[in-house]
Amino acid sequence: MRKIYFDEAGNSGNNLLDKEQPLFCYLGFEDCDSNTIEDFYSLKRKYKYKTDLEVKGASLSKNVTGQKFLIELWEKFGTHVKFVMHDKKFALACKMFEYVFEPIFCDVNTLFYQINFHKYIAISMYNLFTNSNHSAEQLFTNFYAFIKNKGDKSLNKYVTSCGIVKTSPLFYFCEFCNQHKTEIASDIDFTDKQDKYILDLTLTSLYNLLGVFSHGSPESMEVHCDNSKQIANEKGFWKAFINNTNIVYDTYFNSGAQLTFNITQEPILEDSKEIIQLQISDLLASSVYQAYLHPETDFSKTIKKISQTAYVEAYSVAPVELEFTFDEFEIKQFNKIIKLLASENSKVKKIEKLAEISSEVKYYQIIRSRYFIDFIKSFKLHK
Repeated sequence: MRKIYFDEAGNSGNNLLDKEQPLFCYLGFEDCDSNTIEDFYSLKRKYKYKTDLEVKGASLSKNVTGQKFLIELWEKFGTHVKFVMHDKKFALACKMFEYVFEPIFCDVNTLFYQINFHKYIAISMYNLFTNSNHSAEQLFTNFYAFIKNKGDKSLNKYVTSCGIVKTSPLFYFCEFCNQHKTEIASDIDFTDKQDKYILDLTLTSLYNLLGVFSHGSPESMEVHCDNSKQIANEKGFWKAFINNTNIVYDTYFNSGAQLTFNITQEPILEDSKEIIQLQISDLLASSVYQAYLHPETDFSKTIKKISQTAYVEAYSVAPVELEFTFDEFEIKQFNKIIKLLASENSKVKKIEKLAEISSEVKYYQIIRSRYFIDFIKSFKLHK
């Protein structure tokens, strides 16, 4: 049986607009060695830290001795670590797509995801507000207010001060919200126990990392987490994975992601002050968090280099530049889709046209991918 210990850095719960903690790191450490505790104590003694007192990574990252300790900690235990790093604002932009379009088009949502239309909306939303004079927080906060008020007031009331113009995809995004405000706003209740932590990234990160640690193996995993209200609130979620040796992969969205794994029981919530492996997870998470938050320092560059193989990019939510993600044709088609969705057409007609455009984009993307593959092959032969 494998034992894996999880902790986080930058946790602000539902508040994904926290200016002091713009990133969120969730990290897992698999204890594969019977000498783990003694090796950790030995490292602490080397740097003159008391073995009976817990040290925090955020503090150690600020001084030379602490930085050396953290670097050596990564060198010692890093091969048994996996972590995700999320940009909270971009994560919220992605969630907003889910909140707005999923309730209305849940039966045909593959038309969005197969062509990455969801990424286009999220990237547009993130880039527009971070690269302009208007605050990203303003739109996010206004949308949050729109949901909390159950859509009883037009979203336009909340976004007029954001400077959204008709040439922006977000103008039609807001139009769509207003057209379907009842369905959208009633789908989520931030005050309900089940939805209280719906914006939190902890549960999703833990689930994804367990799939990564499992790596297709039906071998059981014992999961230990630092005390977390978010995980405690969703204990029932894990019942389907207890003693489940049937490994299933995603075929619906063709992502290939592992959807199931085998755990011995629900995640065990413990205090890091008493569990050495959780202390190690905490220190590693804190150090890599600081490295991504302040990437210009020598310490950060060293940590990022050492931790590179532990970083799970596929499940990390980080913004990218729109022009490097989609070309002119795709953007033009995506703009057609957002205008179509905000139009007065019936849902049936919207779906028919959406399917037509989606097919065109998917075919184009396949042809483009083949073109690039052929180009690369011919380039290599020429070389």
